[in-house]
Amino acid sequence: FPSHDKKMFVSAGLNITITVNTNFFCRDLTYNRDIFSNNSASVLYIYGNIVLGANLGRPAEVNSRFRFMGVSKTITSNGYTITGEFASYNNTLPSGSSYTLLDNATINATTGSQAAVYIGGSLACGTNTLTTNGLIYATGGGTISSSGIINLNGTAVGTNDRHYFGTGCSLSAATINTQNAKGISSNVTIGTLNIAQTNPNYASSDYILGTVSNLTITSSNVLVTNNFTATNLTIAGSETSRSYLQSNAGTNVTITSTTRNINNVTFRSITMNTVIDLSGADAGDGGSNVNITFPTARTVYWVATSGGDWFDAASWSNTSGGSPSLSYVPRTQDSCVFDNLSIDSPARTITVNTPYGRLGSISSINLLNSPTFVATQVYFFGNIEPIVTGKQIGRAHV
Repeated sequence: FPSHDKKMFVSAGLNITITVNTNFFCRDLTYNRDIFSNNSASVLYIYGNIVLGANLGRPAEVNSRFRFMGVSKTITSNGYTITGEFASYNNTLPSGSSYTLLDNATINATTGSQAAVYIGGSLACGTNTLTTNGLIYATGGGTISSSGIINLNGTAVGTNDRHYFGTGCSLSAATINTQNAKGISSNVTIGTLNIAQTNPNYASSDYILGTVSNLTITSSNVLVTNNFTATNLTIAGSETSRSYLQSNAGTNVTITSTTRNINNVTFRSITMNTVIDLSGADAGDGGSNVNITFPTARTVYWVATSGGDWFDAASWSNTSGGSPSLSYVPRTQDSCVFDNLSIDSPARTITVNTPYGRLGSISSINLLNSPTFVATQVYFFGNIEPIVTGKQIGRAHV
């Protein structure tokens, strides 16, 4: 029977599942066929090298747990996936557990309290790509190093959780891509960090950063809790889905940057280290910003007479009843007017399909037909005059 000093080779028949129902120990694990898994009550301790020939763990067993305990050992995934809790605890072996990826690896951490890749020892990725659907915790002496790509996908991440990269991590040559992640806490230099979001359930992300050489934000909602350096800063939303960058510290957050490429973004409580002129860009002023010059506030008119989406190019014009244009989609500093040419029937509906929509002032002038307003959650940054007879707003912030 395998133990921590014995190798284990598994070669199961087609459509066979091997299940371990108790704590299990082995040295080298070479797995060759189908699915190997342990149930939620057991832990698989591996003290040697790991070679996958099929997926390790099953999504149905949401608390499958693994401990990679070896010293100077390797992981070869061969394109297969590890599903479960991944841990490498340095207090189990005095010298600390340490593993090196020999190829690209995917670790799907499970949901719930075990939804994380816990690194208490060291994980060296080299130039290989590491992809995870749960949190990465590399703190308390644990380290991760990479000169390749780390993909942080947030599908298994809880509401208030962040990825943690503590002292000793080596990421200055790494590219980290966050997809729907809840945030990152890092006190080490990150080479390239790309913050993106496609899932509205992860619209609020909280970042505590040290230094990022190249930072790109395309997410619609990023909250930052501390002053940080982004040597080359790019923020790129769109007129219909602007990025949003806000301090979550209770006071302004200062961003120190040298090169900036910024458009289609709204700022709130952000201080830039030197003045940046965004007067010719699509930039929204959410208030309390320092060293940022914004476009002059405008008055725009709703012209989608049969209803439509707030951030649609066909909805707004610079004149009453005028031709619509993408350039007139309102910013937070703009005044939005509904008048007698705006809505042709009280049966019309205006929707805010962008998660956490941010709207400026709203007023009505001789409005003949009041539409229904539908939104999940909106933030108002100006004066509000009711324009609707019915409303379906999940949550409004003024």
